[in-house]
Amino acid sequence: QLLKKGAAEVGGNWPMLVAFERDSVLNYVSSKSEQSIAEAQRFTFQESTTIMEGLARGYGKWQHSECQAMKKDLMKLDVDGTGRVPVSKFYSQPDAADYHFTESLEYLKQIGALDEAGRGEARV
Repeated sequence: QLLKKGAAEVGGNWPMLVAFERDSVLNYVSSKSEQSIAEAQRFTFQESTTIMEGLARGYGKWQHSECQAMKKDLMKLDVDGTGRVPVSKFYSQPDAADYHFTESLEYLKQIGALDEAGRGEARV
């Protein structure tokens, strides 16, 4: 409960993740029984396993929308239309942003995401 409280206080995508989880549970309940949602507060181990399998299958689709939003925001930072963002802009997301990039320059270089070839500032 402490971890959940901490995540909720930080904000970001936590509310969307909680909604995703709740939807998965409600979908399971509505597909498997005629009992009301209020009655379905406890699940057997097998039911919990089935719910978790559904969460695992659906998570990729859910996360894809988050990736698309991140891509859209990064594209706004690409003023030259090169597909690359200056490092300073990459790291300077506002405090209210849903995400903050924390990958080190060394890591970005290691995975081939850092472009230091041009004049001026390196780009991601």
